[in-house]
Amino acid sequence: MKLTTKDRIQIALCTALLSISSLIMIPIGPIPITLQVLFLILIPALLGAKKGMLTIGLYLVLGLVGFPVFAGGMGGLQSLLKPSFGYLIGGFVIAAMIGSVANKNASFKSLVTISVISIPVLYIIGISYAYFLMNIVLETPISLSVLITTSISVFLPLDIIKAIVASFLAVRIRKAVGIKTIVS
Repeated sequence: MKLTTKDRIQIALCTALLSISSLIMIPIGPIPITLQVLFLILIPALLGAKKGMLTIGLYLVLGLVGFPVFAGGMGGLQSLLKPSFGYLIGGFVIAAMIGSVANKNASFKSLVTISVISIPVLYIIGISYAYFLMNIVLETPISLSVLITTSISVFLPLDIIKAIVASFLAVRIRKAVGIKTIVS
């Protein structure tokens, strides 16, 4: 995939937005509430699968090399030892799902549908990572049922709202600037 200057600017701006979204956080246990899910959905809905995945991949690389772009201004390889890191990996995966629908000039209804469908995928990856990390690596036992219950009761309602808002924003922004200028 050859990136144009416009593509690079879009990726850089969206990476910056994703970084800013992680700084606004409400710490509630090992996994904080942030605006990241909103942007993990919005970015591929705007940029499509390839550029969406490149954006989220760049964000992950920047954070892992030490830039303070993760939740709460964290960065560095020690971020791999945060239970919430699995959700960022999941964000990369759902970018392909959402972006592939966005590449087809998606309607609001189809973007909301794929965004809501992507949330369980995000949760499966995030919860699995947190469970493995906490029980095996960090040896701080937590039951799978507690992780699932917490995710569903605390995060799911908020993430569904974020999915709807992200889909709405994506359709409005794409319409305002023209789909051909966003998704390639």
